[in-house]
Amino acid sequence: MSVIRSPGSLRTKLLLYLLPPMLVGLGLLAYLAIAQVTEAQQASRYAQLNEIATQEANRFDGSVQAGLASARGLADMAEALPHASRQALIGVVKRTIQRTPDAVGMSVGYEPNGFDGKDALHRNEPGSDATGRFGPYWNFLTGKLRLDPLVDWDTGDWWNIPRRTGQELITEPYLYQGVLMTTYSAPIRRNGRVIGVGTMDSSLAGLDRRLSRTKVLGSGYPMLISNHGMFVSGPDKKLIGTVTLQQLAHKLHDPALARIADAVRRGKSITVTTRDPFHSHQPVVISTSPVTHGQWGLIVVAPKSEVFAEVSKLRTTLAILATIVMLALVALVLLIASRLTKPLGEVTAAAEQLAVGDVDIQVDVRSNDEVGRMARAFQRIADYQRTIADAAKRVAAKDLRVELQPASESDLLGHSFVALVTHLRAIVGHDGLLVLGADRRRVARHGRRYRRDRRHRRRGRTRRRCAGAGGRARSRRGRSHGAGRTVKRRAGGTRRGRRPARALRRRRRRCGRSTGDRLDRGRDCRGVGRDRRPGQQE
Repeated sequence: MSVIRSPGSLRTKLLLYLLPPMLVGLGLLAYLAIAQVTEAQQASRYAQLNEIATQEANRFDGSVQAGLASARGLADMAEALPHASRQALIGVVKRTIQRTPDAVGMSVGYEPNGFDGKDALHRNEPGSDATGRFGPYWNFLTGKLRLDPLVDWDTGDWWNIPRRTGQELITEPYLYQGVLMTTYSAPIRRNGRVIGVGTMDSSLAGLDRRLSRTKVLGSGYPMLISNHGMFVSGPDKKLIGTVTLQQLAHKLHDPALARIADAVRRGKSITVTTRDPFHSHQPVVISTSPVTHGQWGLIVVAPKSEVFAEVSKLRTTLAILATIVMLALVALVLLIASRLTKPLGEVTAAAEQLAVGDVDIQVDVRSNDEVGRMARAFQRIADYQRTIADAAKRVAAKDLRVELQPASESDLLGHSFVALVTHLRAIVGHDGLLVLGADRRRVARHGRRYRRDRRHRRRGRTRRRCAGAGGRARSRRGRSHGAGRTVKRRAGGTRRGRRPARALRRRRRRCGRSTGDRLDRGRDCRGVGRDRRPGQQE
């Protein structure tokens, strides 16, 4: 079975165990923070773009209200002149259009015989058609102000819808004699019944020119489409008045454009991201806002890079700050790991030195935390081991004057060393088994009783040896000179026979004082006392 080994260094373990989860957690928090801030900024930019669309829509809505007000004013004047002649009412319409700069044409139109009941008398007169129906239409379609009779009564929404609903109306854009325009209609009532309409035709070319000069966020542009999706203003002039937004979405297979067309039709605001349908298909953000009167829709289109420029800048800034924070955190963890593991490294190195017998160590740690206390305790251990080693060195140098104080009552080594020195001192003082150079004379003089007993034993041995030496001499002399002389030597001994015995006693007295004296006299005392039997004590 394989064994997975963890990293050997505590600093490496701290870095491996702390840094990855911290970095992952901080990175996740940074990602979530950046995502939330980005989302908030995107919502803010969407709101800003929608606000631009709303401002342009409100500006156009002001033009719509002005057109409706002109149509309503003309209808009110027609209601106020129920008995006016046809020529008088034609003059009123002429003066009104001359005072309305945005008007391309203005008119009042009545039901057959609705004005004065005399249509048959006014056939083909100015302001009346071939049937005599009264509908004077002053216009600038040819560049000059001219009077024409109204046409397309039955098919035009400008007539049918206000007459049927009794409500004001802004029609869908349409081309009339090559001019794209819209008609504002207001009902004319008499005795509570709708008998006609007052209209004002407004050209949309001026509106398109004004919107084309508007820039959205630098390079963006606005568009105006009708409630049914007809282009009123846009970058591609070929689409104006001829193509709807739904048709363009179907052609480009762009569902986002279809969603915008549906939102305009329902009078809703919406913001989507898609490809620019007119400029190189770059990513864009499209926002639409409804026009209150007429339910048209004003659309603003802006490049996505411009819309989210601030968002991207903020996201980059947050990412840089998060990176700086993570690097600072890594540096902080490295510093903390180094501060924590450096004292432990010194203690470990000292322990390894002490493990091989090297007590000459110094642990330089000055902190007051647990690591510092451990280092100081280990320094005391090393100092105490050095003290024990110095004391053992003195004992090895034959110096028993060592005084060692155990560190505590639980100090087994200290108490054992003190007991060892005490026993060595006792051995030296009583048995003479260990003689130290510096204390030879003191040890030799120690124990008067012991030395006295030792001298007594030595003298007894000397007498026995001398007695044995005299008997052997007399035996030799008796054999060589006869029995008579042998008896004489036994009785008292000759001077010649007594001389070796006296010299031996003097030598033994001189060399047998103590073990220390014997060692001091050197070679003159060699051989003295060697006749002891094995196992016999001095």
